[in-house]
Parts: sequence; structure tokens; C-alpha cells
Amino acid sequence: MATSVTISYDAFGAQLVAGTFRVTAGLKNGVTIPRTIEDSSRIIYSSDLNTFTRLIEAAPPTPDKIEFYDTMGSRFCTLAEHRKLNTFGSVTNTSTMPNLMSNIQFPEPGMPTYLVMSSYPGLLECASQAAKKSFLQQDMELLELKYPLNHLSVFTSKGLYDEIMEIEPTFWTTFKEVLVAPQFTLAAFITEYLCGRYVTEKVSNSTHMLTFGSKVLTAQFFNSSVKAIARNEGIQISACGTVETNFIVFLENPDETDIVVTDKGTGVVFQPTLMWNMEPGMLHSLIAANKFYRRLPTNDHQFQEFTTKNSSDVVQYMFYSPLKVFDTMKGLNELEQNIVTFGRGLRLSIYNKLNQSLQMANPSSVSTFAWGGGPPAPQADLMLGRQHSCALASNDM
Repeated sequence: MATSVTISYDAFGAQLVAGTFRVTAGLKNGVTIPRTIEDSSRIIYSSDLNTFTRLIEAAPPTPDKIEFYDTMGSRFCTLAEHRKLNTFGSVTNTSTMPNLMSNIQFPEPGMPTYLVMSSYPGLLECASQAAKKSFLQQDMELLELKYPLNHLSVFTSKGLYDEIMEIEPTFWTTFKEVLVAPQFTLAAFITEYLCGRYVTEKVSNSTHMLTFGSKVLTAQFFNSSVKAIARNEGIQISACGTVETNFIVFLENPDETDIVVTDKGTGVVFQPTLMWNMEPGMLHSLIAANKFYRRLPTNDHQFQEFTTKNSSDVVQYMFYSPLKVFDTMKGLNELEQNIVTFGRGLRLSIYNKLNQSLQMANPSSVSTFAWGGGPPAPQADLMLGRQHSCALASNDM
């Protein structure tokens, strides 16, 4: 099967396109290793095993649901039944492994549940064998009062398993099942157990050229593994393997001709198939703000002339930005949230550029503002492209 591209998108007017870009890599000859468990499952683990996320995303999707919990009892991701990809999106597990196993927050008993014990901090705090034995016995007693251990399986490293076996051999017998692997392969071992594994030749990068029927001004792809460069005639995209990302594209399109999204390499034309529900006024503001941002001088010496000619716009974006509406939006789907994130970052980028240039142009007149004479500065600078793949057309800005 050859590498293929699919694009789902919606357009606002003739100057804004947003949607989802997906590359499905053609698989070379190889084998698929089947999973061990054939049922829905729950996995509880801490942030020290976050490499597990990357491995799961590269594994074969399964027909069964997998729920992921942190050690504080929060379900931070669910891989749905009959999915086409294992995708975590932008969620991150930030929990740590508590000193005591009995302090882990467990979901209600139900589907098969697995706890990943990649570390046991409380055990490390005990120096003598006697202290460690007492600690294990007391922690286990507390844990048994909290959760039915005959319903809980454990993944752990060989080093931790062997150490506890020497101290308290009965510790591991309380659990439904204990699955052991070396620490450096523990994440891969869990992945194979849950999902199996593809073993194929390395998939090389694929390059694609997307055109939109008009000159591209700005493009942002919300997945750092997708590399994008905006060119006058479109966007050149490079991706490795199977990958999916949301995107937002601004077009010049002065004649407001129809937007036509085309894969230039194959000639395939993609039709709008998505619907995102956002107020037209907000999107007009976003388009206008992006144009204003591109007009900001890169040379500070040109800034005084710019502010003189565009004083009303400068005041508006410094103090009464129409993009502030993006700061309060809630209840959005993932694509709409990406558009909102872009809007927030654009507002702060404009503010910081104006504020910096004003201070350099006339430090004394800005010092009063800096010491509290006006509205406070934003708390963080979400500069465009800091966290995501961002491509700007190589022309004047």
C-alpha cells in the first residue's frame, strides 16, 4: 500500500482554512506481533514512564478500549473501541509515584486493571532490611483495605521485583498477576502486552505539497512531528510514518476566489467535510489581526513611522484587542480549541512586539506604563510556533 494523504477541513470566507491533515504510511513487508491481552483494560502509571505514550501511538490499534489513569485517580486518556489509530493528542501524565502504594488513587473495580510500578520511592527511604520488610508489610495491609488486589495486576521492573522478593517473598503473591521486564524495556513490554507490535523496515519521510488556490500567508500545524514550510504556491509538508495533525492556514486571496485544497503530487482535490462552529466576527478579527501582525516592522527604526500611520490599530491591539474574546472560550472540540490557542498566541505576540518596540523607540514615555500607569502586561508570551510546527511564507512581514 502506497503512502496516502487525507484532509478534512472547513473554510471561512476565502482567507482562512482549518482542519485535519493525515498521512497514512504504506507498510513495507514485515510482521505483526499479536497482543497478549484480548480485552478492554485500565492502565495506571506515573510520569516517569511517559515514553510509554510514544510507543503505544506507534503500536497496532486494537478493537478493545484502553483507559489510562494517573496515580491520583484521574483518567487522562481513553483509546476508544475499534479505533484506527492509538492517539493521545496533547494530554500529558504529570503525576508522580507516591511513596506508598496505598496512597495511589484507584478507579472503581471493573475491567482488568494494571498498575505500572516502575519505582517504589518509599522503599528507597528505608535503609535496613528490617525496616524495608516492615514498610512493605504495613503498606500492603493499607493497600488491601483500599482495593481488591485479586483484581489488580502489576507491571514492574526485574530489579524492583528481585529486591522485594529477597525482603518479603509473599508481597507479590497478593496480586492477581505480576508481569516482569528489565527497566529499560518495561515500556515496550507493556506496549506489546496491550497492543502487540509492528516489526517492519524503517518508514522513510514522505513529502507532500498542498495548494489552496491562493498565496499562503501563514500556516500552523499543531503537531511538532509534522514539518511544514509555507511557500507562495502552497505548503510543503514532511512527515514520517503515519501521523495526524490539526492545522490552520491564512490565505492572501485578494480576489476572494474559491478555496481549492489540492495535493499537488497526486492531483487529488479535497472537498470541505468538517464543520466548526465559531462566531464569524471572531474569525474576521483573527484574519485582520494576522494581517496586522505580518505588517509589523522587523526593523525597530521603522516602528515610529509605522505607529504614526497606524496609531488607532496600535492602540487597539495594545489595550482593547478584539482577540481577547479567545481567552474566555470554553466547550470546544479539539480543532476549535486549536484555533482559539492560535488566537491567544497571536494576541500576545502582537502585544509583546508592540510593547518591546515602543520601549526601544521611546523608553521614558513607556516607563510610566511599565510601572503600573496602564493595564498590566500579559503574564506569558505564547509566541507563534514556540510549541508547534509553524510556517510563514518567506515574504515581507
